[in-house]
Amino acid sequence: MSSTGDCQGQGATAGQPAGAAQTAQPPQRREPGQPVESPQPGTAGSPASPSSATTDPRAPKRPLPAPTSHTTRHTQDINGEQWTYDATLATLHVETKKVAPASSVFHADFIALPDGAHPDPTRPVTFLFNGGPGSASTFLLLGSLGPRRISWQDPAPDPTAAPTAAPYGLIDNPQSLLPKSDLVFIDAPGAGFSEIAEEAKAELWSVDGDVAAFVQFIQRWLSANGRWNSPKYVFGESYGTVRGSVLSYALLDAGIALNGLVLLSDILDYGHIVGTDDQAYIGYFPTYAAIAHYHGRAGSGASGGFGTSVGSGIPADEGDAGAPGIAGAGPVADLAALRAHVQEAREFADGALRQALSRGDRLARSDAQAVARRYAELAGVSPEYVLRSDLRVLDPRFRKELLRDRGLVVGRYDGRVSGFDLDAASDDETFVSDDAFISPAYGALVNTYLRDELGWTGTQERRAFSEMDWESTEPGKGWVWQHKQPGHTKTMWDQTLTYPQVMPDLASALVRNPRLKVLVANGYFDLATPFFQTEYDIDHLGLPAPLRSNIAFIYYPAGHMVYTSPGCLEKLVGDLRVFYAAGAGAGGAVGTGTATVPVDLSDLDERPELPPLDLG
Repeated sequence: MSSTGDCQGQGATAGQPAGAAQTAQPPQRREPGQPVESPQPGTAGSPASPSSATTDPRAPKRPLPAPTSHTTRHTQDINGEQWTYDATLATLHVETKKVAPASSVFHADFIALPDGAHPDPTRPVTFLFNGGPGSASTFLLLGSLGPRRISWQDPAPDPTAAPTAAPYGLIDNPQSLLPKSDLVFIDAPGAGFSEIAEEAKAELWSVDGDVAAFVQFIQRWLSANGRWNSPKYVFGESYGTVRGSVLSYALLDAGIALNGLVLLSDILDYGHIVGTDDQAYIGYFPTYAAIAHYHGRAGSGASGGFGTSVGSGIPADEGDAGAPGIAGAGPVADLAALRAHVQEAREFADGALRQALSRGDRLARSDAQAVARRYAELAGVSPEYVLRSDLRVLDPRFRKELLRDRGLVVGRYDGRVSGFDLDAASDDETFVSDDAFISPAYGALVNTYLRDELGWTGTQERRAFSEMDWESTEPGKGWVWQHKQPGHTKTMWDQTLTYPQVMPDLASALVRNPRLKVLVANGYFDLATPFFQTEYDIDHLGLPAPLRSNIAFIYYPAGHMVYTSPGCLEKLVGDLRVFYAAGAGAGGAVGTGTATVPVDLSDLDERPELPPLDLG
């Protein structure tokens, strides 16, 4: 099994004070508009092919900035060892069939110098990005695996205690993954400090156009940095798991076979969510139960027994009552109890709830009442509310209903977070409480870190998201969700789907690259990408039996960005160290020859075994 850490870190005291153990002082801030250093041939940020000349018919009307690169050198303690590394902030041009250059892509690279002066091309390199779609890499850059991170703590029981106003803390990250891999954080075209040509938006703001741009970026980065023969990893979060899954397949056509793929807060099939079919309600339910348990509401939603006519046979008195009241907010008081409660919710969702929903309008009233009682016991809302919802409680409504009597709404990205609501009678929230809890701090510190510490002098303000119209489906204005699946994908219609379903891409990548290992990381309290739906999607890859051990699930008592919980960040990095070593060769050594150890992640996998089918 993986590391047994319970994610119960303290957060604010972890790491070193800002600026500690750095041999290079933060660069002096330059005046806005003063250009950064021009890239030297072969350095990060310089494109592998010549930049487009102004006579190129594909050139945009408004020229994009020329590629730039700026590097500072640092030394700091990481996990008890001194590491010297170069931090490079750079831009790199990508193009499309119609526009060249189409985007100036910003990236922040952290490259270890094992001898104190030179990179090691045999070390792994990991490409990291957030999701959105159209998101900057701010959260991963500042919260997870880089050498510096935000000083943060788990949510407090009182919403007024949330650290929503400056100043915020930026500290050395003792949990950085840098000792294991070089790191490249990428802003999507049009997001962060990346810029996009107006003429290229129709191509790049789409599922498949976005992947094509990232394939090109990775190719050109490898060429510019002499890293084609390095072990290569991709780390995607949220919509970044869609991008990462498709990339794992698309990169093969570019001559790049990934060593590993990390999918954090995974969503592989938008069809269930967009269509709001019965599988969506089933996939969300165990997360509802986890959040109810956290807030002390599990077991309080109903009284009375659970009917057995359609049920899984779990007696009513086996429901876990959870922690007392809202005082359980913060680190999870009893992780074993949470896991047991979640497992009961899994069994109910995949048993009685699935069977009841499948009967639709023919479900007997007595069965609906029995299912509603058990639903209420596990998820902390009243059985009457569940019945009024036809056993189908929407995510926004659950978040509003769970703590309605306290005048609070729980977060979508992290159900541990709660906030005040101005319209308690409505079915929807007046604001996203967890987004308000965390975004201001990250927005402030990413500018402090990149501009003041690392010397970025670009005049463009950093964008959290690309400036697209989320209500529009018009190419160039909104996101184009269509995705063309790999050839020979089983389909009764067409390989181009209205919304992405990327399990066939991931399955095809694993079949073509049998040494690809996949780590699926999940937060129990994440309502943006619920873990039980992820389990369902991965179970339907259709993989040959010998490849199923290439995939491992890991779980954290946290939300969508599991690393925002300090103890969970420590566990995440421990899990990643095991993941990177798996199947790497004798003793897990990298760069010592062809890997010969089979890829088997079963020791890392935390997913419970399935019970046998009851066919009696």
